Amino acid sequence: MVRKFQKLDSLILIILLIFSVICVLTLHSATLNASSEFANSANKMAIFYALGLVVMLIVSFFDYKWILKLSPLIYLISTGLLAFVLISNKKINNSSGWISLPGGLSFQPAEFAKLAVVLILVAYLQKMNPADHHLRFFKHIIPLGLLTGVPFAFILMQPDLGNALALIVILVAVYWVANIRFLHFLIGFVITGVVIAGTYYWYDRNHDEIKAYLDQKQKGHWVQRIDAMFFPSKASKDDLYHVRNATIAIGSGQFLGEGYTKGDSVQNHFVPYPYADSVFAVIGEEFGFAGSSLLIFLFFLLIYRLMIIAIECFHSSGSYIAVGLIAMLIFQIFENIGMLVGRMPLTGITLPFISYGGTSLLINMLSMGLIMSIRIHNVDPNPGLTFASTDKSKSM
Repeated sequence: MVRKFQKLDSLILIILLIFSVICVLTLHSATLNASSEFANSANKMAIFYALGLVVMLIVSFFDYKWILKLSPLIYLISTGLLAFVLISNKKINNSSGWISLPGGLSFQPAEFAKLAVVLILVAYLQKMNPADHHLRFFKHIIPLGLLTGVPFAFILMQPDLGNALALIVILVAVYWVANIRFLHFLIGFVITGVVIAGTYYWYDRNHDEIKAYLDQKQKGHWVQRIDAMFFPSKASKDDLYHVRNATIAIGSGQFLGEGYTKGDSVQNHFVPYPYADSVFAVIGEEFGFAGSSLLIFLFFLLIYRLMIIAIECFHSSGSYIAVGLIAMLIFQIFENIGMLVGRMPLTGITLPFISYGGTSLLINMLSMGLIMSIRIHNVDPNPGLTFASTDKSKSM
């Protein structure tokens, strides 16, 4: 136990502790004048952080290979929960992807699904190890796509575009690290491009009919978010309100910010969801370019350390898990910050480790625990051989 504790990555632990301070302070400011429902958000997240650190340490001491063996069960439970939320009809921010828990808490299965998909994809690759170090189209690429497609469809139906897209990013990352053939990658890239271009053209030509249909199905916010990003000329002022005000808040912070709890846009409720989706706008307005840059640097440093662990792992399964989780993390950071400055579609995805959300934080901390486990249990299976002779090189 002492040896395992000594192998924990101290830099990752320090970064997570800094994130906990940033999270609690930012949420305190974001909810200073909020309704009673969110008045205790900072205190709740402090508790979730304490719980998350415990979960991370416990998971890190278990061998990740043992956890990987449970991936089929984890995947089935996750998929079952996703199916259940579609009929439970508990909605938060126009999404039905929540399960009510005792004590007024809620659980979001879509967050759990991202971790479950990473594990099941890696478990499948481990079982169906490519003999020639390349993924086969029908043996690997199609099954991996189907394993991702089922939870993707359930999450998209909630609707939760942000977490659905995160699954696609995870799938692409696993394809890449598992050595997909260039021809297969090129075919997928071309097909994706054609589908996106065709969808764009179809949506533009049939905008009014699509809007009327989705309004009838009580999904008009889909059109609002799409128009705000890709068709600003079709969007109303209300549709552009979120992105415009978040961008104004970030810009008004200038270099050093307006001061803690003194952000005009945030404190006067001009920025929607400052405790959740728009938490980066709070940091930008109150701590300015300097504070925002520091946060982004900490994210960069965390990802760098995680990538080092993935690269140094002797076992391909450990590297694949780490890469899948890193891809999930990078996408969430890029999407959350990008949507608030008008460079990405508004999906409602949270900023990892900073936004309010117990499920999101616990899953992210669990993910860090898995990667810590990869580092702790990274034992050379052939200590007398070179790195190139290990299990990792055989499967990659």
